[in-house]
This record gives sequence, structure tokens and C-alpha cells, in this order.
Amino acid sequence: MLTRIREQLLNMVQPESAMANQITEAFDLEFVQQQVDRKVYDVKAALEGVLQFMSKLCAPVRDAAIRQIQQDLQQVSGNPFQQDSTSSEERTAPSATSAVPKDLVSVLKGILELLESMLMDLANFHLMVARPSLEQQAIPYEQESFKDSLANKKTSLEATTAWLQGTAVNHLRSSVLSASVPTTGSAATTKSAAKSPTVKSNRHFEIFVNAVLDLLFSKKPLETLEKREFPETFSLDQLRMVRYQNEIQALALVAVMMNIALNVQPPLKDKEQTELKEELLKLMESAGTTMDNLTEAIIESKEKALLISTKSSSPSPTASPMSLHSSSPQPQGSPKALLLSEDQKSYLHNTIERAISFDSTLYNVITQRIRKVLESFLLSTASGGKSGVMPDQAALNKVGLGAMATELEKLAVQIRLLTKYNAKVYQQWYDPILTKILTSTVPPSASASASASTSASASFRSSDMSSTNTGSDGSCSSSSNN
Repeated sequence: MLTRIREQLLNMVQPESAMANQITEAFDLEFVQQQVDRKVYDVKAALEGVLQFMSKLCAPVRDAAIRQIQQDLQQVSGNPFQQDSTSSEERTAPSATSAVPKDLVSVLKGILELLESMLMDLANFHLMVARPSLEQQAIPYEQESFKDSLANKKTSLEATTAWLQGTAVNHLRSSVLSASVPTTGSAATTKSAAKSPTVKSNRHFEIFVNAVLDLLFSKKPLETLEKREFPETFSLDQLRMVRYQNEIQALALVAVMMNIALNVQPPLKDKEQTELKEELLKLMESAGTTMDNLTEAIIESKEKALLISTKSSSPSPTASPMSLHSSSPQPQGSPKALLLSEDQKSYLHNTIERAISFDSTLYNVITQRIRKVLESFLLSTASGGKSGVMPDQAALNKVGLGAMATELEKLAVQIRLLTKYNAKVYQQWYDPILTKILTSTVPPSASASASASTSASASFRSSDMSSTNTGSDGSCSSSSNN
């Protein structure tokens, strides 16, 4: 075990560096073996040394985890590698004021898990530093490979063309409908907004982003699509697209359950909402999760909130926390008042069962709101040219997505990296396809405006694309980006 720990620590430092020498000297394996054989090895002191090295090498975000392991190590009683003259009764009898002793195995497990996380942090850092140079090589390489595949007829653009055409027709139809609706505001305001680089339209890129979202929000599972049905330009990323689709559906289902839970008394505080969300997300990852498991998680969070509110507030003879679907309110503080009524439990179970179907109205509404958030993020530009602007917390709360803000932003960033990188690689094929589609499928009522728009923004070369810092926003390669 110590050999493995030493090797992982050495993997985080430069060979022959001062830190490497300190690690090697501190954990002389031959000397350690001699001490173990003589039963004089102090394993707690050794692990304290390991944690000291880890605290010097870890990212600041890991500091709290290291402090927790250090505290757990202090509670470990006894030393399995040292002779102990203390009787078994004396060793096992805990003090009335002492904390429950921690197990040495759990401490070792925590150290090994944290070392794995630190190695992953280091790998991600190296990838981030190398990303600009990797991208400069990856884009031309993928372009040449795709050209060769087209020339040798190993692939085609049939599925890509059909995919973009379906989105383009819908995009043009919605644009015509939007243009026919009268808007408020002065002409000067509209004119100035049209000149703003932040809201400047790039029709090709808008269609491309919406086409990607059409795939991700398709009701048909992407893993069931045959090769000829999936866009050739995303063939290397099909598994990643499947994962994104599954994440979107999971986030939508959890958002639906959170909205139901928040509309049942008692109210949940921010911390309690976070705990419930994390529990539901864990359950959604398990293939064995049932409807009862999901309902029980919500019921437990509500009853926990009842217990906390009862302890923190004084009894009130005129008010009861059981204000929804409670046929016989109990006095606050009584045992029954700390549990949801059978009516409430039945209401939660039946509502959740109806709502977490892909055909339910609430699920479809939440899904469309998530799509709007992602679309806005992918097409928006913040000050300084940085792309990707999430709605503020108040706006997300208003549409029932406040609890999912962190998860939505994380997913949006991942999708942005993929879409921008893919657009850079395949732009030379997307532009001709979209130009032909826009020219041949423009409705007569919008032909003039669409023609002008097509000529004005006939490629992906918008301020949003050209100003992208490939070192921070670009993905390394469409087949290897994590």
C-alpha cells in the first residue's frame, strides 16, 4: 500500500526534483519493511507524512478533504504495526467523552481516493496547457482525414445534409413568424440593437446550434440511430452525444420532481433543496431505481424539514405545518406532526408517477425551458468577447430551473466546447450545404430578407467564432475531449 502511495506522489512531481527526493527519502521501502518485521513501524506517523506531502501538491479545492482525513486519522486508535502491552479490555473501552474511533482502512481508502482525484487534476491541467497546440494540429488532421474519406467514398454528407435541412426549414419558418409579429420599442432602439456585435446574427451558426440541440433533445434515443441516420460530421462524437442526451433527460426529470417537491409543505431551505437534488441525481444514475425510491427520497427530505422546523420554532396552537392534503392536522411537536400524512404521500407518489413520463406536460415544458437556456448560452456573447452567458439565478427560479443552475451550466459548457470545435473542423462543408438549403427552401414571403441575411452572414465567420480563444474554449479533439 505504501509503495502505491509513494508511486502516486512521485507521479505528481518532476523526477530528480527536491520534492521527489524528499518523498523517496521519507518512504524508504526497505527500511519500512524492517520496521514492520520488528513491529515498531508507526503507520499513523507515516500517513501524517503522506498527508503533509499531499497538502503541498494538491489544488486549493482539495484542502478541505485533506483536513478531514487528517482529523479522521487523529481518531484512529491503536497501531497494527506496533507491539502494544495494553490489554484488549483497555484498548476497546472507549471514553465517555471520546469521539467514535475512525477505522484505519477507511482513512487509507480516503487517501487513495484523494490521490486519484489529484492525479486527475494534474492531467486536466496538462491538457489545458497543451490544448492550443493540440487544437492547431487536430483540426487540420481531422479535416484531411474527412476529405480522404469523402474522396474514397468511405463516407458521404447525406445524413448531415438531411439533418441540417430539417433544422433550417424550422428555423426559417420560426423567423418568418417572428418577423410578422409587431414589436414594441422605438426604431432607434431597434436599429442600435441590430448594429450591436453582441446580438449580431450569424444565420449559419444559429442553424447549426439548433441542429445540434435538435439531436440532443430528440425523443428518439441517439444510441438507437443507425450509422446512416447520424450526421457524418458527428460520427466520432456519437457516444458523447448519447451521454449529453441522457444528462439532459435526467436533469429535466429531476427538475420536474424538484418543482413538485417545492410545491408541497413544508418548504425546503436552500441546503435541503441541494441535498434532495443530489440524492435524486444519484438515484437517476442507478439502473435499479424505482418510482418508490424517488418518492421516498422526497418524503424523507420533507419529514426531515418538518423535524428541523419543529425544533427551531415554538409550538403554535393555531398553525400547523401540514397545510396541504392533510385531512387531520396534528398539533405541532406531536410525533404524527413530524411525518407526512398518508394523503400527502399518496399525492406525491401519484403526481410524480404522472409527471416523470416523457409524454407529460410538465416534463415537456421543463425540457423546452432547458433547451432555451442552452440555446441562449451557446449563441450569447458576454463582455470581452467571451461566449456563453447563463441566465441569473432569479431568472432560472422563475422558470423552475433554479435548483439545477450548477448542473445546467456545466452541461452547457461541455456542449459549447463540442459545437465550437465541430464547427471549426467542418465549416468548409457546412457553409455550402447551408447556403444551398437557404437558397432553395426560403418561403416566398421571406425571400428578400433571407437573401440579404444569407449574403451578409453566409458562413460561421462571425465575431463569436473568430474571437474565440481556442486555448480556453476549444476542445482538444472531437474524438478525445473529456
